[in-house]
Amino acid sequence: MTKLLRAQGEAGWDRKAALKRTVAGTAAALGTMLVLTVALVPLRASLTVATSALILIVPVVIGVVVGGFPAGVISVIAGFLVYDVFFIPPYLTWAVGAPQNWAALGVYLVVMVPVRPAGGPGGQPAGHEPYPGGGAGTAAQPHPGH
Repeated sequence: MTKLLRAQGEAGWDRKAALKRTVAGTAAALGTMLVLTVALVPLRASLTVATSALILIVPVVIGVVVGGFPAGVISVIAGFLVYDVFFIPPYLTWAVGAPQNWAALGVYLVVMVPVRPAGGPGGQPAGHEPYPGGGAGTAAQPHPGH
């Protein structure tokens, strides 16, 4: 019975840690996206649609690396909406004018899939591998007691 309660407690702790990681990754991604959007909107007349897409991939990568897969999903959705509304003509609408802009939006949506492995297994930050006894450590730091 004690082992079951301890396992349930560890699982609850893992969920809390995962939620904190997701929130931190989402906040980092959305904050970066906000800063980049504010900086790029005045320059969008001199930027190509593809250039703005490449720049807006940075917050998605940050979201995945810091917060794992769930933060990446939220980042991609937010980035897709920001990209469509602010960087694809006609601006400030949900409309997508030219067919090549649909292609750019599609590429933006699928970019998180290859980026996900950078976040480590199971959405954990890179370098944090689970140990058989529970908990996490890094490859450079042995798990206590091992």
